[in-house]
Parts: sequence; C-alpha cells; structure tokens
Amino acid sequence: MPKDVVIETPALIHIGAQKTASTWLHKALRQHDAFQFSPLKEVHFFTQVAGGEASDYLVGRVTERVDLALENSRRLAFYKRAYLRQLGDTARVGSDAWYRDLFLKNPVIRSRLRRGLDTVLCDFTPHYMTMGREGFEHIRRLLPNAHAMLVIRDPVRRMVSGFSMTINRKPELASATARQRIEWLESSQPPRGDYRHALEQLDATGIPYSVFAFRDLVGDPASVVQLLENTFGLDHQSIDFSRVPKANSHSGRQPIEPELMERIEAICAPQYAYLRARFGEAFLDRI
Repeated sequence: MPKDVVIETPALIHIGAQKTASTWLHKALRQHDAFQFSPLKEVHFFTQVAGGEASDYLVGRVTERVDLALENSRRLAFYKRAYLRQLGDTARVGSDAWYRDLFLKNPVIRSRLRRGLDTVLCDFTPHYMTMGREGFEHIRRLLPNAHAMLVIRDPVRRMVSGFSMTINRKPELASATARQRIEWLESSQPPRGDYRHALEQLDATGIPYSVFAFRDLVGDPASVVQLLENTFGLDHQSIDFSRVPKANSHSGRQPIEPELMERIEAICAPQYAYLRARFGEAFLDRI
C-alpha cells in the first residue's frame, strides 16, 4: 500500500454507531459551510480496503452511484462531470489517492481551500467502528489531522432498531424462525454496537476523538455542533434544525420474540458494564 499519500486537511470521521441519527446529523451539518462532504454519505473506504486492494463491494458501490449521478445530472458543468468520472475509475477506486481526490478534487472543497476558508472533510460511515486495528491505523496514517466522533446509544435499543431496519430491508428474515433470527443477529449485530472495541482501537492508535451520548445529540443538537466547531476552531454558524427532515432508515417497529429479546439483552450486558465503568452511571441515563 502506498505510504506517500497524506491528507493534511482537518477531517471529521463519524465511526458509529449504526442507528444513532448519523444520517440526520449529516443532513444538519450540510447547512454549515465549513463541514464538507463527498458525494458518498457513507464512503466505507477504510472498511473495504485491505493491503491496498478495494473490495468488490466498494468498487461496485462507487461505480453504481457515479453512473446514477451522471445519468440524473446531464446539465452538470463539464468540470463536475469530469470529477464524477474520475471517482468512478475502477482502476483507482480503493487507493489512498482515490480517497484523497474524493474530497480534494471536489469542486466546492477545492474552491474553499484555494480561498483559504476553514474546511473540515467529513466521512460519516458508522461501520468504521467494527474495523480491526489495521483500519484505524490507516485512518491515522492517511488523515493525521482527523478527529473521530462516536455516538453511544442504549445498547439494547440500538440493537433492536438495527434488527428492525434489517427486517424491513430483508423480507426473508420476517418469515424466518426465532432460531434463524437469533443466528442472524449473533452473526451481524454485535460488532455494530461494540463500543468497547471501538474505543480501545481509538485509544491504541492515538486518533483524537469525541464521545457523544445519543440523547444529548437528539435533545440538544446545537450544543453538539458547537462542540464540533470548537474542536476544529471554527467560527460559530447557526443551523436551522427545523429544516432537517427526520431521516427515514426504514426501521419501523418489528415484533421481537421473547427468545430474541433475551438474546439481545445477553449480548448487550457486557456493553452496559463497560460503559458504566468507563463513563459512570449518570452517562447511561443520557444514551
């Protein structure tokens, strides 16, 4: 993997957790001039690159979205279409240079940096919290001025919400037996809410980070944004949160069998113990 690509621009990396209003926050921060996003809300770069090679998932996801954007935006200026075509170059997808250009060749970001305006690159990919050490070290190496954020939600409620979302996206699970649902749950959901793992990886790799309680975010988002502004030394800019539509993650309300709920509670029990020991009992009331 090339080691010479380094992105010095400050970056905010939202690593998780899934089902903690990351899509809503993404939409809110788009009102703020300094926080700048790529065309991909969830990039999945650090989870889908190993040894310098991009996974088929990342390549397929990027090319699909680029092709769709080009098809639906025939009136885009030439330079914007050229930017999108470059992003869809399958020979480059997954390289550090591709990730750099995803942001720094974005016409809006490029213009801001040329004018010396405060700019924070934003990558909101909740799946990042499931990464092993290699993924976090990759962030540290490629983005030396990155600051991570982790939003912590009540472990059981987060897992129930994640399970409900998946049921809506995978109808076959709706007709599965309780045992099959439990097997799927055990194979997919625990890493997405493993706060201990994520925090230990951040501590081990030295990536600066902020932890936010879920209820603080949804109850007082202005204070969370102000803390992010302070973190990056940005001037305060008001956000009209009433203009931010509630994100529809298609969670719905799915019935949870007693056996499944019992297993969810057992899986989450160690997370409660860890969070209580690390942040205190009062913190649990805010998640």
